[in-house]
Formats: sequence, structure tokens, C-alpha cells
Amino acid sequence: MILNMHIRGDFNSWIEDTSKRRVKTLCHKMTEVKYTGIPGINAQRPTVMKDYTGVDVGWCLECCRQFVIEYASLTEDIDNVHLRGLYRDAIDLCIHQLDLATSLE
Repeated sequence: MILNMHIRGDFNSWIEDTSKRRVKTLCHKMTEVKYTGIPGINAQRPTVMKDYTGVDVGWCLECCRQFVIEYASLTEDIDNVHLRGLYRDAIDLCIHQLDLATSLE
């Protein structure tokens, strides 16, 4: 059983449409809103690969890869300092998740 959270594919405009029950994630899955979020905004399970029960937790690794690939270079183009900080926090969390995953392989 995987208890990780996926990153919403519409994370940059999600606040405009709260009526969705299912959303597409950055790893291209359709899932219920309650299993998605945005790093740095949403509460999440601890950022690890395997917890003491042997269950994968944290953010979806493929979502993290996509977020870092697609959005790391865009942070410099964001004028709003608070929004830029939010994106940087999200990128840092994703990189941390990916680093942990590769160190446990």
C-alpha cells in the first residue's frame, strides 16, 4: 500500500476551481483530490521511502521529478517574492524526497 501524496497537475491554478473531485497529477494519474497536494502548502506524511511498517510514504517520486524538471527554472521569472519562495520550498521538498529515495536504493 502506498500512502504518498501526488502533486496536482493544476497546482498553479487549483485555487480557482475547487469543484473538482478528481484531478490529474504531475505523474499523469487521475486521482481523488484528497490524495493530491502541493509541497510546501499541504500537510504531508513524513518524507521517507519506507516507514517502520514497510509502507512507501511522502510525495510521489515521479511527481517530484516532474515538478523539479518543469518548474525549477521558472522560479526566477516569478515577480511575487512570496510566490517565488513557495515554489522554491516546494522544489526543495521534492529534491529532498528524491535524495532520500536514491540513498535507500
